Amino acid sequence: MTSQKPYHHGDLRSCLIREGLALIREKGLTSLSLRAVARAVGVSAGAPYHHFQNRAELLAGIAAEGFTMLYQVVKEAQKNADEGEELTLMGTAYTSFAVKNPEHFRAMFSPELSEPGAFPALEEKAYAVFDELARSVFRGQSEGSIPEGNPQKYILIAWAVAHGVSTLLIDGPLANSEKIDFDPTLMGAIVAETMQSVLQQARKADDAGL
Repeated sequence: MTSQKPYHHGDLRSCLIREGLALIREKGLTSLSLRAVARAVGVSAGAPYHHFQNRAELLAGIAAEGFTMLYQVVKEAQKNADEGEELTLMGTAYTSFAVKNPEHFRAMFSPELSEPGAFPALEEKAYAVFDELARSVFRGQSEGSIPEGNPQKYILIAWAVAHGVSTLLIDGPLANSEKIDFDPTLMGAIVAETMQSVLQQARKADDAGL
């Protein structure tokens, strides 16, 4: 793996992230290392340490970029949603992002980055996306498209559906199937219908006092 773009002084950090994504794409998360990306960019083995102290920081940089991209995607989905559609359109956008950007997605949810407080900049960007999900649930409850009650339950339902479908498509049994070609309309319908079904069941459970 070699970079097709020459390295220019001043953009080393972005070059390292780009080559890190290429490594993840070709060989998986475990292949990521500062030495490997330095070699791909064409700089000394010590050069990446000016930007990342270790492999985990490089992974966090890739993940933070991913959450920035995902934030823009979900905000666009919110903007285009009619009343009652916002949450399902966000779920569709989430899955579409994951399928189109699997290297980012894998980095974003790597267990290596799960320690609270270890990567503040990454957490800030991740929580920005989570906050938009929460706002969509609040708006859905105020419009009546989402049941009343503790919003945390519905936030978790929405996230679980979108994330579960995304994971099946990029790392699960559907990932390498030649019979499955990502169709945003089809996958969007699956996410939307699943989310609506789960929310309906939650509403019934609430009405029954369960």
